Amino acid sequence: MQEGYQGTSYGPNNDSGDFTLGPKVNIVTAPVSCAQILSENPEATSGVYSIDPDGEGAQDSFEAYCDMDTDEGGWTLIGTYARTKPGGKERISEYSPLPAVTATDPATGLYQGSLSAFRDVREQVACDFAGCKSTAYQSSLKEAELDMIRYTWCYKDQQENQSTTPLPDCRSRYVANGTTYANCLIDPDRNNMNVVGWQRDIHSSHHSCWLGHGLHTPWAKGTAQCSFNAQGNGTRWGLLWVR
Repeated sequence: MQEGYQGTSYGPNNDSGDFTLGPKVNIVTAPVSCAQILSENPEATSGVYSIDPDGEGAQDSFEAYCDMDTDEGGWTLIGTYARTKPGGKERISEYSPLPAVTATDPATGLYQGSLSAFRDVREQVACDFAGCKSTAYQSSLKEAELDMIRYTWCYKDQQENQSTTPLPDCRSRYVANGTTYANCLIDPDRNNMNVVGWQRDIHSSHHSCWLGHGLHTPWAKGTAQCSFNAQGNGTRWGLLWVR
C-alpha cells in the first residue's frame, strides 16, 4: 500500500478526481561554506565538498576545496592562480568563474559569486610543493571588503573599485596580534597596476612578493618568488581562501 492518504476530491462543478497525500519530502540543501561543514561535523577532513554560498540565490552550488586543518580550519578555496599562466589580467571576467579544487599546483580560476557567507580571508603567494612563502590574513570583514580583495586579482578592477572601498589592511600571521600592514602594502607606492593581488611585499624580504604580474612583464608566469628581483618564472602559484 502506498504510504500516505488517499481519497476523492470534488471541484466547484461537483466533478471528482483522485488525490494522494504522501509523506513530507525533505529537501537537502548544500552548506554555504566549508566553515559550516566543519561546524556541523568537527571530524570533517580536508577535501572537495559541494557548497552553495548564496543559498537559494541565483548562484548554483559548486564543488570547492575545503582546508579543514590549517589556522583552525573551515577555509573555502575561492581563488587559484596557476604557476604556468602569464599575468596581465585586467578584469575578474578574464578568469575561469570557478577555482580549481586543489591547493596543489592548481589551474587558474576565481569564484565570482556572492561572498556574503564569509568574513575572514587568507591569501597565499609564492606557493610550491613545499609550501607558501607569504600569507596575508584579515578577519571580521564586510562583504564589500572581501569583494575588494577579490578585485585586487585584476589590476583595472582594483584601481577602479578602491575609490569606494579602500584596500583592507592585512596581517602577516594568523594570530590577532600579528604585524598589520596598511592596505596590505609594504609601501603606498606598491598600490599600482604593475602587479595583481592583495598583498604587496609584506614578506620579510620585502621584494617581489605578490600574486602575479599586471602591466609589468605581463608574459611572466605564475607568482613572484618573494626574494630580490625574483619575479614569476613558472614555478609558483597563488591561493585565495575565505571563511
